[in-house]
Amino acid sequence: MPGLGLAAESGEKESTTTVVSVSNKESEDQATAAKKAADDAAKKKAEDDAAAAKLAAEKSSDGKSSTESSDDGKSGVTGVSSGVVSPVQSSARPFSLAIADSVKLAGSDAASANFQINVLPSITNLINLNLKETMSLKNATALMLDPSQLKLATDSTIRVYFVGEGAGYHNTLAFNFYMPGVNVSDQAASRDVITSSTKLIFPDASSSVSTYDPSSKAVRSTSNPLLPGDFVDLGTFQAKGRLDLALIANGASGGKDVFVASPARNDDHITHVVSFALKNSPYLIAAFEDLRGGGDRDYNDVIVAIDIGRANVARMVSAPVPPLAWTLAALMGVSAYWRRRFRTA
Repeated sequence: MPGLGLAAESGEKESTTTVVSVSNKESEDQATAAKKAADDAAKKKAEDDAAAAKLAAEKSSDGKSSTESSDDGKSGVTGVSSGVVSPVQSSARPFSLAIADSVKLAGSDAASANFQINVLPSITNLINLNLKETMSLKNATALMLDPSQLKLATDSTIRVYFVGEGAGYHNTLAFNFYMPGVNVSDQAASRDVITSSTKLIFPDASSSVSTYDPSSKAVRSTSNPLLPGDFVDLGTFQAKGRLDLALIANGASGGKDVFVASPARNDDHITHVVSFALKNSPYLIAAFEDLRGGGDRDYNDVIVAIDIGRANVARMVSAPVPPLAWTLAALMGVSAYWRRRFRTA
C-alpha cells in the first residue's frame, strides 16, 4: 500500500550569495512560493475533509445513517436515498439496463464516513496482502464464502461500496434479486443472467487509483468516475431473497461477456467471483476476475464491499460448511473469515 503521506519540508532556507540575475532569482522565488501555496492548500483541504468525515462518523456511533425510502413497486425491494450525489456519473448503460441509484460520494453521510475511516483502510490492507495484481488465487478458492448464496435472513437495506480495481477494462457491476416466490432453481441454471429486472450498480467501475490511499490527490473523471469509498444504495430487500451479483466485462465500452457467482451459469464454467466476510461487521467483500477463461485469476478487476447487515453476515459465517475453514489474523482490528466453496471448472 502506498505511503500515507509525505514528509513536509520545514525550516528556513539558508541565505546564500549567488551570481544570478535579479529576474531569474525573482522567478525562482515566485515558483517556490506558488508551489508551497498549492501544497499548503491541498494539505488544508485534506485535513478539512478528514475532520468532516470524522465528525459525521462520531454522530452515528452504530454506523447507520438516516434514509428516505419510497416503494418502487417491485416485489421485495424499497428504494432508499442517502449521501451526496457524485458530480461525475457514468452514462454507460450496457444492455440498456437502468441504474439502481446514482453513485454517491465517499464519506458523504454518517455510514459512509464510518466506512471510510474505520473499515476501508483495513479492507485495503487485506486486499494488498491477498489480491495483488497477478497473484493467482486458483489454488485458494476452496477457502472462500459462496457468493452465489447471498441469502437474506432479515429485511435489509443493501449498500455497495467501491473498494478498488486493477483492470484494463471498463467493467460494469450489476445485480439481480431473487425472491422465494420465483423458481430460484430455474434461475440458478439459466444462462440468461441479464433480464429486464437486472439493475446496474456501477455502470463504469473504473478509477484512476487501484486501492484506497488517503494521501492520494486523485480526482474523478468521465473515464475514471469512481474513487474508493464511493457507494450506491440498492434498496431495502425482503428476508429470504437472494442477491446475485453480475460483472459485465468491459461493459462500459460495449463488452457483452457476463459473469456471475455460480460457475455453472458462466459460459466458461470458471469461478469469476470470490467472497469473504468481515467478522462481527455488516460487510461482505466480493472480488471479480473479468477475463473469459479466468485470465490470471487475481480477482482484483473489481472489488466491492457490500453492507448487508450484521445479521446476514452472521448467518453466512455460521452456516454449516465443510471442515476446511480458518480465520485470518486480525488486520487493523478487523478479522476475516474465509469459507470453502466449490469450483466446477
